[in-house]
Amino acid sequence: MATIIDVGIPIDLTRGVFNNVEFINGKLQLSEKEILPNGKKRYYEFGFWESEVIDLIDKFKDFDKIVANIIRYTNDQITIYTRTSNDGLSWTPYTPLNADNTIASPIGRYIQIKVSFTAGITDKVMTVYDFTNSESVNFQNNDKVIFDGSLKLKTQYADTMTVDTSFTDTGTLLRKTINKNQFKSIESIKVQ
Repeated sequence: MATIIDVGIPIDLTRGVFNNVEFINGKLQLSEKEILPNGKKRYYEFGFWESEVIDLIDKFKDFDKIVANIIRYTNDQITIYTRTSNDGLSWTPYTPLNADNTIASPIGRYIQIKVSFTAGITDKVMTVYDFTNSESVNFQNNDKVIFDGSLKLKTQYADTMTVDTSFTDTGTLLRKTINKNQFKSIESIKVQ
């Protein structure tokens, strides 16, 4: 996870638009998404912060660089963009800073800064609880899991259907009520 402490000009980092980003302990950083079973925090993969409109008044011709104090804890990517306006209404598109942190947007009296965060994504296999097949008695058995040497979610269900005898057209009409609230999603239904 990376954080931004300041960006060189007096900007209130506590104000603006926060999208999966938060201001904590004087720093901008990706927001916490959840706490994993091992106690570690999981953060959002993407996010951005957008400043309020900054009126540079008569200093806009001298303002040409953004200095950011970036602390990286992982292989994150942070991109700083600017957009400018002469009237505060019509804006240039957001443009990333040049490699030397100079502003690539045209000179304008008003400026907005956008900081985009992309987490250094790493996949990690984590065992929450390891057990042998004989230890399956330690778990409450239900129709949503299968114990077959490992613990798995049950993804296929079979059930009988009733023949609708009031159906008078050709063929056979079979019926079964499915409580869809018992499932997160249903990918397919087959009749055999």
